[in-house]
Amino acid sequence: MNTKSLLIRIGVPVLSLGLLGGLGATLATSASASTAATMASVQRTVTATTYSPNHYDTTSVQTGVNTPGGPLWAYDNLTEKFTAVPGAAAGQWSVTINVKGTFDGFVSPTTGQPEVNKGVVLGTIQYDVTSPNKPSQAQLPRVEPSYTGLGAALSQFFGGNETVTGGGSYLFTYSDVDGVVYTQSG
Repeated sequence: MNTKSLLIRIGVPVLSLGLLGGLGATLATSASASTAATMASVQRTVTATTYSPNHYDTTSVQTGVNTPGGPLWAYDNLTEKFTAVPGAAAGQWSVTINVKGTFDGFVSPTTGQPEVNKGVVLGTIQYDVTSPNKPSQAQLPRVEPSYTGLGAALSQFFGGNETVTGGGSYLFTYSDVDGVVYTQSG
């Protein structure tokens, strides 16, 4: 048996493992730093939840019933989860509101024509907010008064001292008991 040939065959894998070990230590250090940065960001993220009964649901078509937010087509009962992530500058926040609940409609949201519809609503909307106040669950009641809109709840979340500076992207899906699905986005 050729000992030199055996050592070369064994040495290469051992050397490779040694290099990988050093690379693994480097990757582990990078992963630890990345995890620490992610954890710091998560620790600064603020979440809060509220329940909003009889929430006005509006549409862009005329329904015969107007609210300050637009033509009313349904009343929602929603659980609203607010997630605020700090922005690049002090006082800037990206706020995502996820809602889930039920709707009880009296007209079609697409035609404005009379139509009884009930079902489940799921949605999300994002806002860019500037505020000297940090958002807080303590400022948002567990249950909102009837007819409280998302804008009023967002204001409560920041203690009434905020400016919406951007965002507004949204997607809401309504699935009624008859299998009809309505989607609103923007």
